[in-house]
Amino acid sequence: MNNILLARKSKDITQKEIALLLGIEQSAVSKWERGDAVPRKKHLLKLSEILQVSTDYLLGLTNDTATNVETVQANNGIAFSRNSTLTMYPQQRELSKEKAEMLNIYDRLNVKGRHSLLAYLFKLEENPEYADI
Repeated sequence: MNNILLARKSKDITQKEIALLLGIEQSAVSKWERGDAVPRKKHLLKLSEILQVSTDYLLGLTNDTATNVETVQANNGIAFSRNSTLTMYPQQRELSKEKAEMLNIYDRLNVKGRHSLLAYLFKLEENPEYADI
């Protein structure tokens, strides 16, 4: 079963309520739960906050929710799995100096700083002026 559906039902929230909170159509939530579509990053981040689970859990990259929920509540924000990068980029073998330095900076940040950095990067990525897609 889809983790978005499981998380939503565990919080006793309807698709319509999720849609209203995200400012989208209920049909989009239905598509995510059926696996016909994936939430955009901005919706995924907010959905993670609403359902109090990590984005990794919502995407089906992990089944662990207990630690993630505690992290969300403790930091009043969005939880990201510590090994998200490893899970999402397993094929990458060697990092450039620039990427290694970015990861070193990331590792020196506290949880709140990491969440802020990721949110900022997601915003940059959505801006056509900065994205290289």
